[in-house]
Formats: sequence, structure tokens, C-alpha cells
Amino acid sequence: CKCNIVTELSAGLISTPVDMAEEDDKGIASVVKMLRESSESFQTDLRPGMFVFFPSIPGSGKSSLCQGLSAEMIGAGSRKLLVREGDKVPGKFYPAIEKEIMDSPSSIFVADKNVPPASWGPVSNICASNNLTAVAVLPSGSQDTSIEITCPEAFQSAKSYIFPFSLLYLAVCMKHVLQRAPNSHNGKLDSATKLACMVVVKFYCLYRGVSNDKLVERVTRSMGKGINHIVRVPFFCEEVQPKLPVDLEESLRHAITLQVLQDVRLSDVSDDSMERAEERLRSCLAKNASYLDKVVVSEDISKESLAIQLSDHIKSMKDDFVERVEEADVEMESNSIKIVSLDIQMEDIQSVVDEAICQNEHVKAFMEERETDKSNDSDNIVNGRYIKNTHCTFAHRAQMSQEEIRSKFSHMIGAEATVHAVSFLYDENVAALEISIPSTTSGDPALPVTRPMNKFPHVTVWCGKNIEAWRSNTLPAKVINKEATKVVLKSPIELKGRFGFWE
Repeated sequence: CKCNIVTELSAGLISTPVDMAEEDDKGIASVVKMLRESSESFQTDLRPGMFVFFPSIPGSGKSSLCQGLSAEMIGAGSRKLLVREGDKVPGKFYPAIEKEIMDSPSSIFVADKNVPPASWGPVSNICASNNLTAVAVLPSGSQDTSIEITCPEAFQSAKSYIFPFSLLYLAVCMKHVLQRAPNSHNGKLDSATKLACMVVVKFYCLYRGVSNDKLVERVTRSMGKGINHIVRVPFFCEEVQPKLPVDLEESLRHAITLQVLQDVRLSDVSDDSMERAEERLRSCLAKNASYLDKVVVSEDISKESLAIQLSDHIKSMKDDFVERVEEADVEMESNSIKIVSLDIQMEDIQSVVDEAICQNEHVKAFMEERETDKSNDSDNIVNGRYIKNTHCTFAHRAQMSQEEIRSKFSHMIGAEATVHAVSFLYDENVAALEISIPSTTSGDPALPVTRPMNKFPHVTVWCGKNIEAWRSNTLPAKVINKEATKVVLKSPIELKGRFGFWE
């Protein structure tokens, strides 16, 4: 029991019979007043809190993301920010942190620790018991990996296992671990660790049988009782991950095979086999170090993305806990949402294009050459065409699951937002307007706007023959390579749109 105040009661007051209490009501009133004042000064903030965790593997950069994270950065307001590193919490991690959470249930708790499937139960229990929203932080562009394993002594044909992370992600994480100075890591996993790479593989294999969709479903539908969220932070430079060098891919697949065989006890894996696999991995990683360095984004980009997305979710939190509506109570068809869009009137987009034409002779010449395309069917890609259903795509179903789409964007649907057109980009195949995205919707109340998945927020204006609208995404890179043109407008032009789901 924690006592925050101590007071003394006279023996006479304690022994006073109830029916005679009025004779000493001054003493009673004094005690009651003191108890009330004490109660008011130590009231617990009962607003719902948030539990941020990382279903990841060693070397994924979670500690770097957590380092320097502040309440101001994530817009925590009056809520406390508690960041706890798994290797520094004494005793068992989850019982220890739950005690801390119970003392401050409205806090934003960040668990700087790998949280594989085996630990999702304790996280779910903590969230359910303390009315916390669960937020899982995952790398953007996560890709399922299927590994076929042959073991003649256990089964006749090859058996396939699925994992929620790509082999490239695994390789980069291993490289990060090996870049740690010898004996520098609190968890004793660094370049001096004998089987450092195979330890990372072991963590990777803890996700055996879990696909991306299954991971997201578990977090959003089954963890705790609240409305949970997925936060995806940039990890790779490109959404479509490049192919791995053959030697590195083969060494990774071999290492995973050994670990799975050991985990499921289908075969005896010798220490020598593990050591040879470690040596092979280290050799391949060293050989391809420069390649792996080029495919990942900077730490600052990932940190900024995490802070922005956490801030969005914190702003949307209510003072009262909102329980999740179970799937059986929701009337919706799976995979019905194609995109999340900010729909803008074609006439308004055309007025901005007209302004760009007036401001720049090259834009004028470009658009005049394509004037006849205005009469073509905007849905027929055989011909050059102007886009009639003009919009800015915030997310596509190929980028995330239906659960993630609803979790991240449902609060914005039907709301209006004011954006600004800032530049006109084009090449021989496609033309688009670059737009700036506001932090909140228009109107009252102003809702937080979830950032679009695309790094280049835009509205496609025109497409050439047999060109899909998504090709607009390539324009910024082409501008850098001088394969496309960018014309910055003299001043941003205001546009109004409304958020919606395209089904």
C-alpha cells in the first residue's frame, strides 16, 4: 500500500460513539477535509493510453527510432511519454512495465524491445487490462517470404514456410548488428557475438507461419480491446525492393533452413553447421556491404515519419476509452477498398493547369500538343487521355491490408481538406500536379490527416498511350535524372477536396 498522507486522530475522536459524533464534529470535519484534499491531489489520469511496440528483429533500428523521442515530437500533450529499453528493465519485462503503466494509464508507452508472436499475448493482456490502444511499428513495404525446406528424413516433399519480412530486410538487420562495436550492446548481440547473424536468423524464424496480413490482423482485431493501429516507417529507399545478390540470397535461405529444422526438431543441426552458416553469412554481407548501404533510407527520415504518425494517432484519441467493434458486427466486404483518395473537382484541377500554361511557355507547348486527347475516353488506356476523376491517392490496397487502410484512414472519410498545388511535372508519358498536404482537415472539428503512403503527393492530369496513371510516381526521380521537367508555380494555388474510399 502506498500512503501519500499521514494524519493523527485523537483517541477521544476514535472512541466517540456514532450518536455522540456531533459533539466533536469540528474534528471530524477537519479529518474529512484533509482526506478530500489528499484524494484530489493524487487523482489518477484515467484517459486511455497507448502501447507502442515493435514486432521486429534485432538490427531493425528500433532503438535508434526510440532514442531522443520526446513528448513534444509526438504531440503527447499532457500525457506522459515512457520509453523503456528491454535490455535495461530489471527482471521480467512485461510484469515490470505493467506496474509502471498501472500508475500512469494515460501515458504513451514505447517498448524498445523486439516483440515476436510469442510475446503478443502479454502485450494484449496489458492493453486489455489498462484500456490501452496498441500501435505496432513495422517497416514500410514489408514483403512476405516463402522458404521451401527439404528434409528427406522427416517428409517426402519440400515443405513451405512463410515469414512477414523480406530476405533483404533480414540481410540489412544482420549488417546493422555486425556494425555494433564489440561488447557494446546491452543485450550482448554485436560484432563480438560468436553467432551474431544466426541469432538474428533465430528471431526471424520466430515469425514462422505469420504472413503480413496475419500480423496486421492479429494487431488490429485481436490485441487488447481498443481500436489499434499499424504504423509503417520508411526502411528502404524504394517501395519495390531490389533483388538480392545471388550469393547473399542463397546464404540467407540456407541459414533459415538450418534454423527451422532445429526449431521444429526435424533434423539434428550440428554446431559446426551453424558456425559454417555464420561464416558464410558474414562473408556475403561484407562482400555486399556497399549494396546494402544504398537500399535503406536515413535514420532521420524514419524518425520523422514515426513521430508524425504517432502524433496523428494521439490527436485522434478520445478522453474515454473506445472499444473495438468486432468484425461480426461490421457490415463490410473484405478487400472492397481499392484506394483511399482525396477527390478534387476536375474543373478546379484544370484551372491550375491553365495557370501553369500562362506562367510557362514550355508547359503551354506541351499541353497544346495534347489538346486533342481531351475528347478521348479517360478509362481507355489505348489512347492518350486526360484524367476526369481527378484525385490524390493516399493509399492503395497493394500497399497495405484492408485492416490497415480502415485503421489509418477511416476517421478522415467524408471530411474536406484544403491542399495547395505547388508545381507541374511532366515527361512524354505522363503529367501531374504536385500538391502539399495539410496536417488537419477543414471544418470543425479539425481531424488529423494521415500522411499519404506515396512520397510524392500529386494529382495525375494526363497519361499517354498505354500508360497507367501510377507512372506519375516516377516523375520526381526522372526530374533528378533530367528525364522529366518540373515547373514550380509562382505561388501555391488552393484546392479543396473530400476524402473517400474507392471500392
